[in-house]
Amino acid sequence: MAASADGRLELFITGLDGNLWHIWETVASNGWSPWVSYGSGGSRLVNAPAIAASGDGRLEVFVMGGNSSLQHIWQTGASNGWSGRVSHGHP
Repeated sequence: MAASADGRLELFITGLDGNLWHIWETVASNGWSPWVSYGSGGSRLVNAPAIAASGDGRLEVFVMGGNSSLQHIWQTGASNGWSGRVSHGHP
């Protein structure tokens, strides 16, 4: 879990189905969105996502796929939408 630049909490989990799931506060300290799935990127996810803010305030999420590929999504702007998934291959 991490806070967006506008103070809203954003939570990512790996679900029992192996997909990346996301829920966020609709307003800081008040109300939550429905759960949204970002899928598995073609390979069942195997660990908890890591989330942190980049230098410009955008959140970035990393998770490992079952094929050992590092998966990555990020906010396209601080406190704004999310990119498509990118694989950084095998570590």
